[in-house]
Amino acid sequence: GGGGGGGGAAYGVSSGFDETYDDIGGSGFVAAFQEDEQPLFENRRVDVGPMSPGQQITHMVASSSVLVLAMSNNNLLKVLTTNPAENRQAIDLGRRPEDRVVGLFMDPTANHIIVCLRNERERQFETVYIPPASNKFVPLKKFKGYRVTAVGWNPEGKRDFRGTREILIGTAGGAIFETEIDKDCKYLRPVYKVEADPPEAICGLRVDRVMKNARPDERKYFIMVATRRQSFQFMGAGNPEPPMFGNILGNNQNRRPMELPGEIGESALAFFAPYPNPPESFAWLAGCGVSYGFLDFRDPHAYRGHAKQEPIETVMKGAQPNLYEYSKDGEQPIAIALTEFHLIMLFRERYSALCLLNEKVVLSEGLAGGGRGMSGLAYDPVMEIMYAFSPRVIYRIDAKNETRDVWQLYLDTQQYSKAREHCNNPQQIDKVLTAEAEHLFSEGDFVRAADLFAKTQRSFEEVALRFLQSGEIEALKSFLLRKLKTLQAREKTQLTMVCTWLVEIYLNTLNSLKDEGDTEGYTVLQNEFREFLQDPRVEQNLDKPTAYDLIASHGNVEDLTFFASLIEDFERVISHHVQSAEYLLALEMLYCQPNLELYYRFAPTLMQHVPRETVEACIRRPELDPRQLIPAFIKCYQQHESWEQDSEARSQAIRYLEWCVGDSMRNRDPAIHNYLLSLYAKLPDDGPLLQFLDTHGSEPMYDLKYALRLCTQEAKKRACVTIYSTMGLFEEAVDHALSVDLTLAMRNAEAAEDDEDLRKKLWLRIAKHVVMEEKNIDKAMQVMQRNDLLKIEDILPFFPDFVTIDHFKDAICTSLEDYNHDIEKLKTDMFAATESAKAIRKDISDLQNKYTVVASKDKCKLSGFPLLSRPFYTFPACGCGFISEYLVAEVKKHLRPFELRRLEEIEDKLAGGDVSRSQRTALEAELDEVVCEDCPLCGEVLIETIDESFVKPDEQAAYVSKWTLE
Repeated sequence: GGGGGGGGAAYGVSSGFDETYDDIGGSGFVAAFQEDEQPLFENRRVDVGPMSPGQQITHMVASSSVLVLAMSNNNLLKVLTTNPAENRQAIDLGRRPEDRVVGLFMDPTANHIIVCLRNERERQFETVYIPPASNKFVPLKKFKGYRVTAVGWNPEGKRDFRGTREILIGTAGGAIFETEIDKDCKYLRPVYKVEADPPEAICGLRVDRVMKNARPDERKYFIMVATRRQSFQFMGAGNPEPPMFGNILGNNQNRRPMELPGEIGESALAFFAPYPNPPESFAWLAGCGVSYGFLDFRDPHAYRGHAKQEPIETVMKGAQPNLYEYSKDGEQPIAIALTEFHLIMLFRERYSALCLLNEKVVLSEGLAGGGRGMSGLAYDPVMEIMYAFSPRVIYRIDAKNETRDVWQLYLDTQQYSKAREHCNNPQQIDKVLTAEAEHLFSEGDFVRAADLFAKTQRSFEEVALRFLQSGEIEALKSFLLRKLKTLQAREKTQLTMVCTWLVEIYLNTLNSLKDEGDTEGYTVLQNEFREFLQDPRVEQNLDKPTAYDLIASHGNVEDLTFFASLIEDFERVISHHVQSAEYLLALEMLYCQPNLELYYRFAPTLMQHVPRETVEACIRRPELDPRQLIPAFIKCYQQHESWEQDSEARSQAIRYLEWCVGDSMRNRDPAIHNYLLSLYAKLPDDGPLLQFLDTHGSEPMYDLKYALRLCTQEAKKRACVTIYSTMGLFEEAVDHALSVDLTLAMRNAEAAEDDEDLRKKLWLRIAKHVVMEEKNIDKAMQVMQRNDLLKIEDILPFFPDFVTIDHFKDAICTSLEDYNHDIEKLKTDMFAATESAKAIRKDISDLQNKYTVVASKDKCKLSGFPLLSRPFYTFPACGCGFISEYLVAEVKKHLRPFELRRLEEIEDKLAGGDVSRSQRTALEAELDEVVCEDCPLCGEVLIETIDESFVKPDEQAAYVSKWTLE
């Protein structure tokens, strides 16, 4: 089979890697040993199993890894190419000996096979159809008399579709029919006839769907027809009813003809169509050469053959196809096939490959046909594999490495994008990029050249120097930016250098634009510069101090501030704003940064100028320590002689501290509470101070002694009263309150509710103050009525000696009536107690004479034994009787642990016998008291056990076994 022999000088340009990359050292690569590359094409012999000596292959088709061979004995051999020697199926056409196969066709799915046969004796043609997954043929009677020479399969045929759908049939007489086969021929209608004298056979036929139109009612199709002398391209919309292709082929406006001169020879159509996509190129084998062209089904366009001709829609690229002409004394091919970049031409003893890009034969390889010469070429469009066959031998031809040198061809024609697409290694890509960059540089397109140079391995210094010498700073910047993206992370030094150089370029350009007054350009470049500084690679590799010094040296304050923010040098940014009196901007930056220490540093200054906004910023950061903000408030206070000169700062400081100690933060730091109290104490209005003391009086976090001293100094008497009361010093609180407000004094007297003597003492002090200081007898009476501790006799000593009784006559009468009422109530209680004692004595006397009757048949409620057989207990109230030992055992179950221990001690002592008679009597009485406290079946004990199970856990197994049915 020969190994492909693709080692000739590819495309006539270069024959090896060293030659192709003779200048690759200029790109920065180190030359490396290259292994021998694979050949463009490779062929090997295919074994389809044993063949009898007289058996020959007359026709062959291939698709979807299936080969169908027409043998000289009128049998078909269906072979699976994955294992051809084992997976083969013979199909007997069952024809007469004089019948010969003259046409064999198979669709791309390998489901449908059409065979045309000729009877040599009668010179008649008939056609048979082999359905999917069948080895039986079906005669197509409507085809009788027609020699089928070509089939155009429907592109919408599916692998699971039983029928062929609408297909085109080409005949030897130049006629084209449309038919649909589903077990049999549904219809056969003529749709086109090639006008020629003599008639020319249809040698090639293909149908493809134009993908641009998706609506079912506007489906367009491309049809190509070829004879020995002519080829036609048709394009148009199909009919919804059969014949579907009649409109397309029947309308000459849809036809694009082409005729080639020369001797009549072999003719065939070949297409390169990556299944299931439409074809990308075509080739027509004619007498004078091979015509080939390229197709684009995504973008149909109009074609006009001459000025007067109506435009024809087509999918062919270019005005005319290319033509590869045979040499005058050269051998003509017998069959052709197309790959992506090559035209394969089969000759009797060899095959050759023509590159479609430069029309040069790049490969010619001999094929041994077993002494018979090659017969034809079958192409598998699904697997993209070619099979060349002779009567006895089959070769498989694979495109192993046909794109090997395609990149070089595109590079030679300056088609750089296509060259990059077909590069096979980094060295090739680098050469293409370098060549394109050099081309752009020579054309003056420096920016694009810079982008490409940055992707190559060309020396960094060399490229940068070229742009500097050319004065192309913008291109140099573009080169450095692109280079920044391509450098590896390990190249730290180069990354830092590139970043620093770019900063310098940006700053110089910004200064130039500013000097020129180009405001718009300056803004655009400044935004670009800031985006550059925010790039992660720049942030990681730029030396921060160097960059900071560079920006500062250019006097660019805005970008200096931005860069400081970017590198999180917030202290410098905030200081800049404060020095510029941009306090709100300073606060905004302060809020956006995470360092809380900066709050404590800048808060004193900000509180002096923007106190409200400063407090708002502090409130939005609840994680701040309010204790460390107190110096800011103190410093703000020290800047003024009194709070009145800066009421805004004072109120905002109080607002922040209130927020700290309030429900939002619930701060419990005594320093915060003490400082807030000190601020309240300096206010002229006592309301906030008193409210604070009342709110936090139950659990004060402030220092009570400090608060008392502060309020005393500031003459806040009401506050002093509240603090004394909080400290529990009610006497001092009442004394201070009497100098302020009598009601406040009475409220504090009532506060001592846990000490009745103290409370009475406080009320006496209030009454004394009212009588002796205010000399108001009526108010003294009101004070006495406000509590239930003072009597008229308690306050009489405070009255003046010559006061008239009229002021407190009613009080004296009320007091005497109360005493009389208490005496009567005491008499009633004594009489009730006497009667109750009499009743108890009578019940005791009756109980001594009480008895119950026990009959001889009465039984123990627990054991069922007769009561009289042993010592027993009986409960007269319910009538239940129990034998003593069973009652004791039952009572033990319900006793508390300490009661159970005592009962067992009593039993042990009684059983010991070493006790005296009096002791035994006492023990028996104690035992009776425990056992006979309540009936275990009728009393409270039974009620308390209502939630317990009747069956104890340790007894369940026994009960279950009793109820088990056998």
